Amino acid sequence: MMRSSHHSIRPMAAVMLISVCWQKRSNHAVAQLGINELLVNSAKEGRRVVRLKGGDPFIFGRGGEEIESLRAHSIPYQVVPGITAANAAASYAGIPLTHRDHSQSVRFVTGFLKAGAPNSNFKSFLNTDETVVFYMGLHSLARLTTGLIDAGRSSDTPIAIVSNASMPNQQVLTGTLADIVELQEKNQLPTPALLIMGDVVALHHDLAWYNLQNQQKNNNSDTTASNWLRGGTAATPKADHTSQQAHALSMVANLATADDGLEQLVIG
Repeated sequence: MMRSSHHSIRPMAAVMLISVCWQKRSNHAVAQLGINELLVNSAKEGRRVVRLKGGDPFIFGRGGEEIESLRAHSIPYQVVPGITAANAAASYAGIPLTHRDHSQSVRFVTGFLKAGAPNSNFKSFLNTDETVVFYMGLHSLARLTTGLIDAGRSSDTPIAIVSNASMPNQQVLTGTLADIVELQEKNQLPTPALLIMGDVVALHHDLAWYNLQNQQKNNNSDTTASNWLRGGTAATPKADHTSQQAHALSMVANLATADDGLEQLVIG
């Protein structure tokens, strides 16, 4: 969460800028330059601005770009750290990002660079003692796996897709660089999703815990089937983006008391 303020802020007036969690890739109602301008202009108009972001503002959250814009206009700001998607997804999937027996380092990588250019630096991802998490990589899964294998990474390297991490409709699909594309074509896990690559992925089957008790009690339940995809077991995704947005808006509403007189501006 990022907050900015201005010396001419009027008491009891504010704008809340909301970036809803789990937005699909390229599904942005306002372009980044427009968001930067909105933050600056709203603060200059004397409003208190709260910019809520999914994950951590400084890990593929464009928080650095936004506060650069604020600083350029001499607008004070605060940055509150959050839990990045890699940490949440790995924890809820039962995949430790580091493990003394399997992985001594972890790297967060974006599947796409600025202006949509693909990240093709595959030769830097050949260390088998390292876990690599790809953000925004599901739509380029075939390109990533082919590039990694061609660069010298073993085709047997474990990889997981974690979809809707930490949500009730979370799905986890595990495989290898050689077969994950085929498994994804069969199961069609939806975005938002990220990829986790490395030997630690093999621990998922033993360490998975999210809704596991419910799974053991209701082996035939639809909820269990959609939450856990092991070895390519098919399930029908049940994403509910409307309820996710409503949940985010409810969280924002709870930040203010009824007597604040807060003026709210929503960015989806």
